[in-house]
Amino acid sequence: MSGSIFITVAMIIIGGLLAAASLIASKNKEAGEMIKKLAPYQSWVGIVLFVWGVWNLIKMIQYLGIMTRLMAIAPILIISTWVAVVVMIVLGLILSLNFMKSRKEIPAEKVEALEKKLKPIQVPVGIIAIIDGIVLLLARFMRF
Repeated sequence: MSGSIFITVAMIIIGGLLAAASLIASKNKEAGEMIKKLAPYQSWVGIVLFVWGVWNLIKMIQYLGIMTRLMAIAPILIISTWVAVVVMIVLGLILSLNFMKSRKEIPAEKVEALEKKLKPIQVPVGIIAIIDGIVLLLARFMRF
């Protein structure tokens, strides 16, 4: 994930902002208006986050030995990277629910069941995503 850290951080933060949009808008109207401009792209952001998260999960499993050794050198970076992968996959599913609803190939009951499970955690996962994106970026620069 080293070469793609900036793309990953940007995607996590944008996904987090979209997921926590209702909370952010209730606290700051101007920020809420800015986030609303991203709303039309929510499903696409979700799809990209999901695919990017799965891809990074595969890569991290592939390099598990190296990741384990790096844990002694840069624990914050490694932990925040694992959190980022989980957050990308979960946020990807949450943000792409509208896309999944529009697809006839996916049974509506399955999408509704998934939505029922994921919607309650949308805002907390969005907040975690924003914080983790910042921590990941700082850890990368500070070599933690």
